[in-house]
Amino acid sequence: MDGCGRRWGCMASPEEHLIYIADDAASRSGSGESVGTRSDEEEDGSSLPSKPRGDEEWIREVENKMCRALLDSMLWPFQSPDERETTICKFTLGKEISRPRFATIGEFSQPRVVTIGPFHRQESTSISDDQKWVIVCFMNLLCGLDLARCLVKMKEEVKKARNSYSDLDISQSSGPKDYTSFTEMLLLDSYFILFILTVKIRKRPADEIALDLLILDNQIPFFVIEELFKELKLDKPLLEYALEFFETIHPRSTRHGIDQHSPPKFLHLLDLFHWSRVPENKYIEPIISSSSKQLDSIYWAPYTPNAMELRESATMFEKKTSSSSSLDITFRRRWLKRIIGVLDIPELHIRDYSSFIFHNLIAFEMQSSSRGRCTVAFSALMRNFLQREEDVKLLRQRGILVSSSMTDRQLIDLFARLSRLTENHQMPSDLFNICHQVLSHHNHPVNQFCGSVIIRYFPSPLVTLSVSAAAVLFVLSLLQTIYAMISYHHLG
Repeated sequence: MDGCGRRWGCMASPEEHLIYIADDAASRSGSGESVGTRSDEEEDGSSLPSKPRGDEEWIREVENKMCRALLDSMLWPFQSPDERETTICKFTLGKEISRPRFATIGEFSQPRVVTIGPFHRQESTSISDDQKWVIVCFMNLLCGLDLARCLVKMKEEVKKARNSYSDLDISQSSGPKDYTSFTEMLLLDSYFILFILTVKIRKRPADEIALDLLILDNQIPFFVIEELFKELKLDKPLLEYALEFFETIHPRSTRHGIDQHSPPKFLHLLDLFHWSRVPENKYIEPIISSSSKQLDSIYWAPYTPNAMELRESATMFEKKTSSSSSLDITFRRRWLKRIIGVLDIPELHIRDYSSFIFHNLIAFEMQSSSRGRCTVAFSALMRNFLQREEDVKLLRQRGILVSSSMTDRQLIDLFARLSRLTENHQMPSDLFNICHQVLSHHNHPVNQFCGSVIIRYFPSPLVTLSVSAAAVLFVLSLLQTIYAMISYHHLG
């Protein structure tokens, strides 16, 4: 197996890299880790403590796993490595805050292509650990990575990474529980994620993998990926590679890089995806009420009439053309600030996987309150607007709902299921504010009168156009008649 390592560049020989990881006694005395070439002084044993043989044997065992996987499967399902971007520039991000996972339910928590992290390790997926070892070897050859050095970096992050998971979940999972196995898991998954983010592969496999990387309990901490990413020394930050990779997944991102408002740290890839889809500084603060009476009031409840009912108060739905988020619904008034109410909603593409994405985003928001509850608020509002199939048809006509796979009834059921996930949970104050604005407008007598006029005399765009054309013709005919009368008077 040593011959395999030398042949493929997968394994460093003992003469090239001798890795010393200090034991507990050495750590207490101030010794650290050294990674580098062997010197004459080391051979004499005069300057450094003796190297623990256990770590060297473990590293060789890991290298052998990689080589065996490479020999077992030389077939490669992805495109040529020549498509990878190769400009070199170092980028460094900070470390991360740990969070326990929040378990999702049933099919929305089951990876189909690849498992990441400890919770689904024994489940059968398209990409096995053996195939990940092949990716490790491929990345070492392509990027010049040192497997031993990367393994040491992962070992340094194990304690902090384990604290990112719930101890109870770890103990009940089928994933690795011992120190070395957990380190190897972090190494494999980090290599795989960086391969997927930085090497271009065919669109369909990439989209299927992207969905698995957005499952809440199919994650590894983001700081672990960052540590390995530093070894690549690429020209763009990790964030931009991730945004490009998730670009085709709906809801679409409206962020295209790092700006002054970017959060300094991410918890995991789902956290990054969530950040790229929600508006800045909204849906963060929960509603705070001094009395339960206020929350029971119709004006301070997360409730609005459905889309067709809102037409009765001259409330229109318009597709938002420019927005800081794909999930940000806003309300405004026009025409003397009284007559017409407008709900601006971004264009929403519904795909076969939309329920999957929304479930995991909501589960993440319920777990990490500091990230806001935009998806929760959006789902609640859409549940209010879409109560009947006529409501769905109205939003389709307005260009807001774009769906090629779901019927009107399925869309209603989708948002009804999503809203049930958040029952009896605290809602953001922005949701109550927009509901309050919509209800205030809807219940105003003047707006209801204007709405009844619009529905009666302008029930559709075609009728509105016909009435407008008739009015123009009437005015022109009237002007022609007046002109003829004036001309006749002068002639007389």
